[in-house]
Amino acid sequence: MRSPGTRRCGGQSNRAFTLVELLVVIAIIGVLVALLLPAVQAAREAARRMQCGNNQKQIALALLNYETDRKEFPSARAGSDGNYGNITCPDGEALTVTGSGPLGQSGASALVMILPYIEQQPLYDLLRVDEVPIWAPGTGWFTSNLDIAPGLAQTPDAYICPSDSIRGEFAQWAHGINVNQYQIGVGSYANVSGYWRPDDDRTYIKYCGQGVFFYDRDIAIREITDGLSNTLFAGEVRDGHLVDTAGLAINSNIWSNGNRMQSTMRTTATPLNSPPGVDLGSGLARESQAYSNGAFSSNHPGGCNFAYGDGRVEFLSDSIDLETYKLMSGRNDGGQLATTGGGGRGGGGR
Repeated sequence: MRSPGTRRCGGQSNRAFTLVELLVVIAIIGVLVALLLPAVQAAREAARRMQCGNNQKQIALALLNYETDRKEFPSARAGSDGNYGNITCPDGEALTVTGSGPLGQSGASALVMILPYIEQQPLYDLLRVDEVPIWAPGTGWFTSNLDIAPGLAQTPDAYICPSDSIRGEFAQWAHGINVNQYQIGVGSYANVSGYWRPDDDRTYIKYCGQGVFFYDRDIAIREITDGLSNTLFAGEVRDGHLVDTAGLAINSNIWSNGNRMQSTMRTTATPLNSPPGVDLGSGLARESQAYSNGAFSSNHPGGCNFAYGDGRVEFLSDSIDLETYKLMSGRNDGGQLATTGGGGRGGGGR
């Protein structure tokens, strides 16, 4: 029988970590976590960027399938927003814009029109765009059709970039909507209208776009003489629900609304990834409730995903040359920027 304090044979004893040793282990673990965390975050962002690209692929293919059925691509805005009469665009093209009847002023976006082609037929049916002139000012379209409010509040998953912060809902345009009572879904993508500056003549921006998507006109493939593979169709918009300190919308991106320089209709005149609401030399489009620089931007480091007319998706660096970036949005400029409009300030109409 061993007396108290007698050591075990062989000199063995029970021994715990000292405080210093424990602190060293914790420090080593902390260093390892700090080294691994950026890699984990980078892997997650790469996965989000890939999912974002897949979303744009769906949009591009839906636009192509729409064209197959209708022989034209949908407008950025289904109708006009008023009776403009005869318009002569800077390139000499003559247009007549009447906005005849309520449906002739429908503000339904191209993203609404392609809903059946991304397996969203029930949502398309809920919006009843063949009967209701959504986003048409002065028509009482909303108060007369409150049953479509749940559809306007939704955002399809295919219209949400995983890196974007748009899960909240936001109603910018009154247009007959009580914005304190009803909410409107926003999205992460917009169509490419061309390379007008945000502060150019608003009539030209709306109806004389150099790209494929603008107001009240469906462009056919034969009109895209630069080729589908050379023409940008859609790009990213981040934080599409932002307001400034005065409560004005600075980056509204309501996916169901076709609206110049904001909801689903953007420009390549503003440098890629310009901060929302900031004028970096390209000007701002202003309304009573909002202003915007019309930029494509994302929360992906270094650039944005864009869909081309042939259905492919590429990640464009935000260091891209601005003149090259502009050319990529034109449908028939033949590699040359227009000599009138699109780069200078248009007159009137503001």
